[in-house]
Amino acid sequence: MDGAFFELDAASIETKVTEYKIEAFKIKKDLQKLLKEKLKESKRNTVKEETVPPFEIVDNVIKRITKFTRFLPAMIVLCNPGMKLRHWKMVSEIVGRKIIPDTSTTFKDIIELKVHEFTDDIAPISSKATRELGLERALKKMKEEWQDIEFATLPHRDSDTFVLCSLDDIQTLLDDNIVKTQAMRGSPFAKPFETEIKEWEEILKLTQETIDEWLKVQMQWLYLEPIFSSADILQQMPREGALFRPLIAPGGTS
Repeated sequence: MDGAFFELDAASIETKVTEYKIEAFKIKKDLQKLLKEKLKESKRNTVKEETVPPFEIVDNVIKRITKFTRFLPAMIVLCNPGMKLRHWKMVSEIVGRKIIPDTSTTFKDIIELKVHEFTDDIAPISSKATRELGLERALKKMKEEWQDIEFATLPHRDSDTFVLCSLDDIQTLLDDNIVKTQAMRGSPFAKPFETEIKEWEEILKLTQETIDEWLKVQMQWLYLEPIFSSADILQQMPREGALFRPLIAPGGTS
């Protein structure tokens, strides 16, 4: 309860609390069995569990776990990594007071403000935040996939001129990204990233257009290069040969 609010992993905490509760009831059951055996040995009919120290400890633990469990739904809704400032502003409107957590905020602070009493009203906002975070991460992942992409080239024949090759993986990635980005633009949760998604789509389209033009020019070059490498052709078409010559100069790239 006193831990940093933004560091709480609600799903993990819920799992742990469930495990602790199961373990506590298991211990209580074992104690009841042990007490029953002791009563049988002592030939006593009964004894109040609460008068036995181990039972008192276990019952206290169970009560504390049960009390904490009441706040789990609020923790799951509020301790959501997708909750940004825009979402907390909406939460503030629902609660009727400013609720903008910072690095010093604890879950106990949130409970003291009685935010948990509005869990059902806040849940749709949290759900929306989760969907938006999913889109944001997917967009970031797509961009990261291109950071190490390199266009492979090979020397044409034995010359110093290079041609583009091995485009299958790049084209597959490009096609996949274009489809995903267009799907993102149609998502009802894309509004916060609308401009960023549109800009990314334009970059992908420009990349596709560049590749298409590159390959088109390269095909024409590969067709013309052997023609203008012929001395006979150059004698017959000196002007055209002079125009084409810079494209096959040493160190050039088609």
